[in-house]
Amino acid sequence: MSEKKYITKRVLLFFSVFFILTFSLAQNGVEENIREFDLGFEVFELPGGIIENSVQGMVQDSLGYMWFASQGGLHRFDGRNFTTYHSDPINQNSLNSDYIEDIYLDSKGIIWTTHWSGGGITAYYPDTGTFVRYKNIPGDPESIIPEETGSIIEDASGDIWVGGRQGLSRLNRETGKFRRYTHDPMDSGSLSDNEVRGLYVDTEGTLWVATGMPWTPDENGGLNRYDPATDSFERFMHDPADTTSISNNKVRAMFEDSRGNFWIGTAGDGLHLFDKEKKSFTQYAYDPDFPDKLSMPFLEGTDISSSSPWSHITSMFEDQSGRLWISAAYSGLNVYDPKSGVVRHFEAGEDESSLKSNFVWQTYQSDDGTIWVTTSGEGNAVYRIIENEFRFPFTELEQLRDSTKVMRGMIQDTQGDFWIVQSPHSPFLPSPESNLWKIDSKSKNIKRVTITNASPSASLPAFIGSISMDSDDNIWVGTTEGYYIGNIRGNNFRKFRPATEDPDNFWVAPILQSSTGAIWIPYWEHGLIRFDPTTEAIEIFEYDPTGENSISGPIVWALHENADGTIWIGGGDPSGSAENPPFLDRFDPRTNTFEPFITTTLPSGIISDLVTDDLGNVWFIDWNFSLYKLNPTTRDLKRFTSGNSLLPASRLQSIVKNTDGNIWIATGRELVELNPEHETFSVYGGEHGITPGDFGSDTGVLSEEGDLLFARYEGFHAFNKNEIFSEVDSSTPDIRITGFRLLDDIVSTGVAGQRESVLEEPIWKTDQISLESNENTFSFSVACFDFYKPELTTLQFMLEGYDRGWRSDVRNGETPLYVNVSPGTYTFRLRGANELGVWNSEGIEMDVIIHPPWWKTWWAYFSYGLLLIAGVFGTHKFQRRRVLLQERERTQQKELEQAREIEKAYNSLKATQQQLIQSEKMASLGELTAGIAHEIQNPLNFVNNFSEVNSELIKEMKDELDKGNLKEVKEIADDIDKNEKKIIHHGKRADSIVKGMLQHSRSGDGNKEPTELNALADEYLRLAYHGLRAKDKSFNAAMETDFDPNVGKLSVVPQELGRVILNLLTNAFYAVDQKKKEGIPEYEPTVKIGTKKTKKGIEITVSDNGNGIPESVREKIFQPFFTTKPTGEGTGLGLSMSYDIITKGHGGDLKVQSENGKGTSFTIHLPLDRENNVSK
Repeated sequence: MSEKKYITKRVLLFFSVFFILTFSLAQNGVEENIREFDLGFEVFELPGGIIENSVQGMVQDSLGYMWFASQGGLHRFDGRNFTTYHSDPINQNSLNSDYIEDIYLDSKGIIWTTHWSGGGITAYYPDTGTFVRYKNIPGDPESIIPEETGSIIEDASGDIWVGGRQGLSRLNRETGKFRRYTHDPMDSGSLSDNEVRGLYVDTEGTLWVATGMPWTPDENGGLNRYDPATDSFERFMHDPADTTSISNNKVRAMFEDSRGNFWIGTAGDGLHLFDKEKKSFTQYAYDPDFPDKLSMPFLEGTDISSSSPWSHITSMFEDQSGRLWISAAYSGLNVYDPKSGVVRHFEAGEDESSLKSNFVWQTYQSDDGTIWVTTSGEGNAVYRIIENEFRFPFTELEQLRDSTKVMRGMIQDTQGDFWIVQSPHSPFLPSPESNLWKIDSKSKNIKRVTITNASPSASLPAFIGSISMDSDDNIWVGTTEGYYIGNIRGNNFRKFRPATEDPDNFWVAPILQSSTGAIWIPYWEHGLIRFDPTTEAIEIFEYDPTGENSISGPIVWALHENADGTIWIGGGDPSGSAENPPFLDRFDPRTNTFEPFITTTLPSGIISDLVTDDLGNVWFIDWNFSLYKLNPTTRDLKRFTSGNSLLPASRLQSIVKNTDGNIWIATGRELVELNPEHETFSVYGGEHGITPGDFGSDTGVLSEEGDLLFARYEGFHAFNKNEIFSEVDSSTPDIRITGFRLLDDIVSTGVAGQRESVLEEPIWKTDQISLESNENTFSFSVACFDFYKPELTTLQFMLEGYDRGWRSDVRNGETPLYVNVSPGTYTFRLRGANELGVWNSEGIEMDVIIHPPWWKTWWAYFSYGLLLIAGVFGTHKFQRRRVLLQERERTQQKELEQAREIEKAYNSLKATQQQLIQSEKMASLGELTAGIAHEIQNPLNFVNNFSEVNSELIKEMKDELDKGNLKEVKEIADDIDKNEKKIIHHGKRADSIVKGMLQHSRSGDGNKEPTELNALADEYLRLAYHGLRAKDKSFNAAMETDFDPNVGKLSVVPQELGRVILNLLTNAFYAVDQKKKEGIPEYEPTVKIGTKKTKKGIEITVSDNGNGIPESVREKIFQPFFTTKPTGEGTGLGLSMSYDIITKGHGGDLKVQSENGKGTSFTIHLPLDRENNVSK
């Protein structure tokens, strides 16, 4: 061997060794990192037995439901509830067969299933809830292939491809006919085998067909690529002479990952990476010496030469983290992390979190991130992957391990060091010994602090009940002997007992230093002490059961200061004595008064800890299993237990408010985060690294730096929530309205016997439900599609306008029935939270409109008004004729008889007036009719008055005629003529009111047509201006326009909309003219009109710079007959009519803005919808 070759081989050997060592070290380091993610397999039980839990495929539909295709039917899961569909031989609207081999969701949202038993396929349409069957028809080549069907997929053109044991079928949806593809030994462009086991469409739209039955001992099979141009297949088969060919012809699994890698899974150590351009395969073979290398799954210790010949890759998929999941029959599951290059293997084990079968069939990830695994064979089941994404840090300290003691409190001083106190389980044990520990925050070194030298050890020969710190960095240790006060350096502790009549009392409760500097000390069995640390003066608030201003109990434990300086005081008897029940007082230091708040006896003995939330509510615990919320304003008290909330059934130890406003509760086994606004709980237990606690109290505290501290057995948790949750997926849960029920009937689209207008589309595609008056009892189906821990999710709902607040009483996915809901417009709102307490606060909403019965509609009331007006008018006409007849008869009688007739007519008119008054009272059927009676009264009074005057004048004229005094007769005739003109004027006034009301009754009966709004507005601007100029030549005002050219045409009733614009412009011109008449210097009357296109519709604005509308009457301007003009200048119907035209006739809105002395602006908003689109 030449020297050059020798040196080259040595260099290569060196680099090879270096690479192996480097790779091995890197592999070990990376493996350590990847093993940090902890996967557990939680059995997810479906309804039914073994067959129903033998799941062949899974898919999540576009709404959010998870579908499980089993050998015993099709299961739908919404996170809490299942619906199972079975085959019914006599019902065509059911599955072809209960044995489902594969399931697929197409681009239209249709769910397709194949059937190993019975053959054929089934299509399920979620929008209508109907099934369509496709079966083989013997002798019909355009029907689906016979016998078993296995795989199914949709290609790029929308055709459905179905594979089975007899080849391949393609369904043309338009014709409903199938085209078959089978293996032809004489045609190289046909399928390589009739056993079609898998179908896949890659990112380029190419269809791939996997063939070959792994349970048959032959070489049949192969991978096929379909060419739509030639309607043929290109085969890829195993070639022993070609190392780049596929290693085994039994192909099943195909998957293209996000990096463009096309993976092929076969039997016989068959993980391949396929290069579609080079048409070559790279096999990732299993290496028993490096089992963590990427390969097909194999059981630990497997000898490939003697492994099961039926073992093959069954499925592959990429999760949201980019990891590749490879499942295999009889060989378990591999998870490959491309970022680290390491594979983690999972197989059946004995522990609860392991697989129970090595026959892994399929893996799938739902949109919420939950990963699902199905297995077959012995131990078949569906599994939900439990992956701990975060763990709460825990500082374990061996020195704290003492089964005879429990934690009594924890603080963090201003130097960052931690202090923990330990004491026996009871203060009444003989010779109790307690410990005070100090932990260095940086080194975590722990030392026991000597409180007193009276004991030979560092322990204190007394019971410690609490630990607190004041503003001078003094540590207060509460004991049965008194308080021991020392500095944060851990020395110079001195014993302190307030100078009271009972100094030997228990001084075990924590102290509170208020914002005034005073220290509040619980005085056991007496009440409370206010201590001045400067003068050491004390003030005792002794419990007096007969005192009017006494604290409500003798034993105080919980103290909390409000922002206003008041102090909440909680206490009771830990033993649950009936003589000292739990109490909660609010103390005002300025007035030295106690205000009691708990008036009912609580189930447990003492209020042991309390906080206030950002809304001022008080939250407190009772040292046992209950949490309470008190609203100080309403004094409403609400209790939370494990029975009515997600609060765990553990003893509650302490309660702490975090900087974000949420409240944390320490229990014996968990930490619980409470969202006080939504009243929801997020529970963190052992799976999140929470260590068990013990029967302690005040074990939680918020440090000055914003860290939460919780003392536990053998150590403590110290963490910042934001830092822990920063890398956790905090995406909001997917919540949906999934169903609607009228009475006891589920409402769907396309179901016979239902009113078509109830649901024109599926409920999840509906924004508004319109119901008749007799359809006012209903409920909703709701779901939170968060599958990771659905039992910890929360759903809240509210029918706005009916419910007083958010409700949580969802049962089996259904809200309670809303019964006999009154006519009106309501909004159903839904919101939810996942197991981490992340809220979908935006939620979803749906309008519910319940129409009144026809006899309560506005047009019915208007008809009643018209009938009443007609009756009044007819009565008046009849009475008028009667009076005229009486007057004719009176002229033929003597003077005395005439006088009697006049008196009779007067009495008759008076009776008529009473009848009119009674008729007007009947007009209370509607506000509109009352306005008509009020408005028409004035002109009718004028008519009656002038008629009576004329009657008297006629009498006088007759007398003068008899006397022959023609000059007087002529003057009387002139007076009668003037009165007649006034009668005509007021008659026309009444007529105009009636006509105005008839016009006002019109509610957009005209037809809508596309109208240029800019042109319409400009036309009526000129019309209004010149109309006023025609009446008053002196009138003048500036006109400004601002028309949006993008407005275009809108489908409206132009006459109606023009009437509204004309009315607004006329009012605007009137306003500026009135202001001009005031003679204000340099005032320029100006009226503006403009249009604007917005995202929600079209706006038309009319504004003026007049005197504005007084604030006191702005809310009345749209009421009928209300006007700000002087009497006789307006009917008060213009704006009311305009409002109805816009809101009722066009579904829009009319709003007003006005400022005194500066002007008024009216804005018309016209919405854009399906029937009202803008066109250029």
